[in-house]
Amino acid sequence: MEPMPKPLLKQLILTTLVGTGCFIVGSAFYFTNKDTLFLALSALIFLFSLCKTASLYYQIKRHCYIILEGRCLGIQPKLLGRCKQVLIEDAHGCEIQLILDKDLKMQLGDCYRFYFKADPGNHKEKQLHTDNQLISNSLLGMESINETELSTNSTIQS
Repeated sequence: MEPMPKPLLKQLILTTLVGTGCFIVGSAFYFTNKDTLFLALSALIFLFSLCKTASLYYQIKRHCYIILEGRCLGIQPKLLGRCKQVLIEDAHGCEIQLILDKDLKMQLGDCYRFYFKADPGNHKEKQLHTDNQLISNSLLGMESINETELSTNSTIQS
């Protein structure tokens, strides 16, 4: 069994912790103020976070995600919104434009590995090279890698 990638494991842990934290705060608030509505809402958030964690876990275990590796060639902030446009060159020399959150820290010239959600019934790899653009809504995680780790197999895992 191969280990789970660190960014995806981090996403799983954070999703679980957010729901658990909401439930703990809701329980504490219930015991001090007897507010059942707040307890019910925090329990609902906890249940939804568990569902999201389970869904993400099975997606990772089935390897239904796209791995994109490449060097950052350009970062261009969007004037409106919380996005930036990032130009990535993969090992094959293809340039791919990503629209990512402005809060993601990236440096020009550094190599990165991105993990994107993929629909198992849809061949996203073909769409990736025809559209040359991926949106941050499907971003699961990102990590900085060394140039030696940059591989030539930035493909869909299924």
